[in-house]
Amino acid sequence: MRNVCDRMSKTTHRADPNHTEIQWSKYAEHYDQMCENNPSYTEMIELVVSNALDRDLPRTSQVLDIGAGTGNLISSMAPHKPDWNFVHLDFDQGMNLKAKEKYLQQNIKNVSILQQSAEDSSFTEGSFDLILTTNAIYSIPGHEALMEKIHSWLHPKGTLIAVDFGRPQNTTDWMIYIAKNLVKTKGIRKTAKIFRDNWEAAKQNRRTTEAQDQGNYWVHDSSEFQNALEKAGFSVEKNSMCYRGYSDLAICTKTLHSL
Repeated sequence: MRNVCDRMSKTTHRADPNHTEIQWSKYAEHYDQMCENNPSYTEMIELVVSNALDRDLPRTSQVLDIGAGTGNLISSMAPHKPDWNFVHLDFDQGMNLKAKEKYLQQNIKNVSILQQSAEDSSFTEGSFDLILTTNAIYSIPGHEALMEKIHSWLHPKGTLIAVDFGRPQNTTDWMIYIAKNLVKTKGIRKTAKIFRDNWEAAKQNRRTTEAQDQGNYWVHDSSEFQNALEKAGFSVEKNSMCYRGYSDLAICTKTLHSL
């Protein structure tokens, strides 16, 4: 496993000027500030970490994080499992640079960054003991084909923990929620400054709504998410809502007939 300081592998991500999607590199500059002030995001990361640590996995597990963004999930999990090897998979250079800085600052060495899109990625069948993905599948074209690929990458005794943002985005609802929490902890003046400094995050979230309306991002409820996972060959042990009801969290293994 390469150290995080190694050169990041790069591929060109899809680009369709006629379709709206989040401008991830612009979002990256404000993403962590948004997350730090969003209690439901912290709760979601903690929920994924606790579920992962509860699994009976090999001491030297191979772990893949799909759509790893600025590295918040791996940086929260890696200190608990220094013998695990993590692969941070994300197509966006801006997100990956933020993650690299974070891993270096926290002295996390058991991670390698792979800069390419999930749909263009190829891994050896059964090579990961744990696969994680947090609010990423909805934005990746061809979610059904992607789930089948994820199924093939997972070890026969491995676990998939998938969180996905499936509900229609309501940026105003999120802004009110975050503002209320900020006012309680930081006061009105600091809240106003945080919103001014990170207005780009709101703009990118509004692009999510537009992309959903255009059909570019997958909108689903809990049952549709579970059905898609089962169609790909997974056995869903748990399926519950999180992230204020906007996302679903599924804990999956491979079904017996697919082994």
